[in-house]
Amino acid sequence: MKRINFFATKDDLLLILKRLEASRPIKYTRAGRLIGPVPEIWKSGGDLPQLGEATGNQAVACDPFLVLEEASTVHVESKRMFNGQERFDVYQYMNPTSIELRPGGEWTDGTVISGQIATMSTSPISQALMRSAHGAVKKHFTRVRAFWVGPESLVALRSGKRLTQAVQSPTEFDLREAAI
Repeated sequence: MKRINFFATKDDLLLILKRLEASRPIKYTRAGRLIGPVPEIWKSGGDLPQLGEATGNQAVACDPFLVLEEASTVHVESKRMFNGQERFDVYQYMNPTSIELRPGGEWTDGTVISGQIATMSTSPISQALMRSAHGAVKKHFTRVRAFWVGPESLVALRSGKRLTQAVQSPTEFDLREAAI
């Protein structure tokens, strides 16, 4: 599995997504459980709902999206549950030519929750998307320990804001530029 761990505000994220969009025609769709059988599609990262706002108080609880080439079909898995209801899911394993984006972002208290771009696929398209994303991150972000930090997030870090994977984690686990 390849992954890029980062901290980013909305403007930081747009630096990555605009460069990714310039590299090839892409689209975005929500990953995970859907409300119905037809996935929502966005042509621009700037149109993603709540981009830059953490939708959970920890990284793993933030809404995931798949990034696919524009011509790709989004494969939706349908399952009938024991109670008779039909459930619809979109995951990367069903869409191997995609990468997954968990944008993270600013939580309600100003904390910046980490995000991630990742793929478990070895498909050439997925790997090309990862290379494009990694190139954008390396061009615009600063490496701080195991994370890439966007320009606005770096200012937040240096001004004393928390950059963390989970709001409920003790502050000693927050990202720091130098050892204490």
